[in-house]
Amino acid sequence: MRLGLRFLVSASLAFPCAYGQSEAGTITGVVKDPAGAVVPKVNVTCRSAATNSIRQAYTGQDGIYRITNLEPGEYVIEVETVGFRHARTLPALLKTADVLRLDVPLEVGDVTDSVTVTAAADDVNTDDVQLGKTFRDLSNVPLLSGSSGRNVLLLVGLQPGVAYDNAGHFSVNGQRIGSNSFTLDGADSTNIADSQADSVDLLSPNAVAEVRLVTGVIKAEYGRNSGGVAMVTTKSGGNTFHGGASEIFRNRALNAVPFFNQGAPGGTEQRFSDGTLRKPQWNGNDFDMYLGGPVKPNRTFFFVSYLGFRRRQGDSRTATVPTDDQRAAIETYGVPEAKALLAVMPRAQSNDVYVSVPSNALNHDGAFGKIDQQLSARDHLSAFYFADDHHAVVPFTTAGVNQRTGIPGFGIDNGMRRQNISLRESHTLSSSFNEFQLAYHRNANHSDPLTKISLSGLGLTGIRPDDPAGETVPSVTISNLTVFGSAITVPAALETQQLAASR
Repeated sequence: MRLGLRFLVSASLAFPCAYGQSEAGTITGVVKDPAGAVVPKVNVTCRSAATNSIRQAYTGQDGIYRITNLEPGEYVIEVETVGFRHARTLPALLKTADVLRLDVPLEVGDVTDSVTVTAAADDVNTDDVQLGKTFRDLSNVPLLSGSSGRNVLLLVGLQPGVAYDNAGHFSVNGQRIGSNSFTLDGADSTNIADSQADSVDLLSPNAVAEVRLVTGVIKAEYGRNSGGVAMVTTKSGGNTFHGGASEIFRNRALNAVPFFNQGAPGGTEQRFSDGTLRKPQWNGNDFDMYLGGPVKPNRTFFFVSYLGFRRRQGDSRTATVPTDDQRAAIETYGVPEAKALLAVMPRAQSNDVYVSVPSNALNHDGAFGKIDQQLSARDHLSAFYFADDHHAVVPFTTAGVNQRTGIPGFGIDNGMRRQNISLRESHTLSSSFNEFQLAYHRNANHSDPLTKISLSGLGLTGIRPDDPAGETVPSVTISNLTVFGSAITVPAALETQQLAASR
């Protein structure tokens, strides 16, 4: 039976009165004179070290300045006022959705003179009660390339209160795994079908600037869920070119033969009696490349990334099948349908035991492209597109949650495409900041039987499949034998679409 589900959801379709999630941060601090008194109405300039774009503000009567909605990155604060030397801080790192405090002491002198403030920035958040850790320099982090490649969300497990289940999903502070939210460059990236990550877990680590998990008492702007907010910020181009390429490869050369595979009778030391390898295949290739830089210095910047992953992994399983005596009895006395089903079952290697190590394969290709345009000193435009294609071959039937039967050939051929598009415009007004973001993401999955066999050829003429193109051996349960045949959930298809606008 084919399961066809389509969702077209306008989730968080907000109008001018609504505020959306944001991955932007804030820089604040106090400007004081040599006597320690605050200095009001001072012009404060915030300059991006990567793009040279600037934002300006003034200190209030309490000497405090506050510059909000800044993209993550390094910034320099400059303070200038009559009667004092021009002060400039060293580049300081502002992290995703964080608050950075940079106090600036002034020195008496001519404004044409300058002084560099070398005091370290205060990286302790005293602005709100949110908790969270930010991970950067992901290209240098030893992320394990496992059976599904590298996943930057595995880093959030280094925070207190985070626990993973067997499927790789995480919970925060005892909440359900479906109680988390995910954002990509400030745009919602939560799959509405299962409340899991939509695409942020598929991005190349070399395309990610920061990963942050916000916990504790979460601000109302994130809302919706009671767990954590996993925020992924992608890299952007700057005034200098930066790029690279990498390849992670592994095979089975240093792996051991599983204990029970060694003891299976018949065949040779290297292979089973059916010719398959005793030592499971494990070939993985995880490769990517990225490049970012200026299209027009100080104005237009680009960043592109490609990630490819190939896995061929032997899946070692044991099954209970008919003994030779049982097979002979069925061949002699069985009805034609029983004989036809017996023909698709493998022969036991010893008594009623069958051991096999077929390949569990996965191909994964993802591409990411981003453009940043500094329209003016007050306007910034950013847009990205991300697409990812998955093709997986699972040799065994899925019998239950995280369980597969031990008879190969009746598995699933699965394909999946994920797409994300985001457009964001940031505008600085005289006394406030306004940001508009439009995001769209679409998931399309389909699953088909790995082996297609005509039902009439098996003598099962009473079954009328909904989708003749998906005809295969049905799921068969016989007492004391391993279940065989295809899963009852294939063929199937699922498509979800989500559009979100925020201001």
